[in-house]
Parts: sequence; C-alpha cells; structure tokens
Amino acid sequence: MPHPAFIGQAFRLVRTLEFTLDQGPRKLPVRAEFLQDPAEPTHFRYRVWCLEWFELQPQYHDEPLPHEAWTTLSLPNLGEGAYFEAPDLDAAEKRFYADFQKEFSKRRAEA
Repeated sequence: MPHPAFIGQAFRLVRTLEFTLDQGPRKLPVRAEFLQDPAEPTHFRYRVWCLEWFELQPQYHDEPLPHEAWTTLSLPNLGEGAYFEAPDLDAAEKRFYADFQKEFSKRRAEA
C-alpha cells in the first residue's frame, strides 16, 4: 500500500532504451525510461537522461578539469504535464522519438 503522503498514481517502469547521441566530436550516452499508469494503461510518462560533458576550473590548477555528470537532456514529457496518452507502449515510444527529434532540432538551432 502506498504511503499516504504520495500524490497521484504510481507509474511503473515498463521499458528502458539506451542509445548514443552523435554530437560530432562527442558521443553522449542517452537513457530513456518509459513509465505506465497501471490503472490507466493509455497513460505514459518518459524521462530522458544524458551524460553531459563540461569543464570545471579548480582554484589550485591552471588547466580545466574534464568532468562528467548525469543530467537531464530534456524535460520529462517535454512539457506535457503529469502524463501523455498513447494507445500502447510502442506508440508511446514513437511519440518519444518524435518529441526528442523536435527538442534536439530546437536546441541545435539555438546553439
């Protein structure tokens, strides 16, 4: 039984994808997690994580220190809210790829 402080339905992890994003000289690992509401099988969420590269400049050193950290690549569901609707898991995955392409294209145009 869920804790009384939990809000809303608990979504279950139903699929995980891992792939590599080609950013020219950098190849970034990406993880996408798909979650489904067991009470409403057409309600899905996804979370996208990417290994981001940045440089830290320590006070005691003249050269940047390369550092990697897991960070979100895009917002969950790209602003859709608590969930989005799809007829099944495969359709939810297709939706993710379309959203990802749109977000990635937007970020490349801004850079």
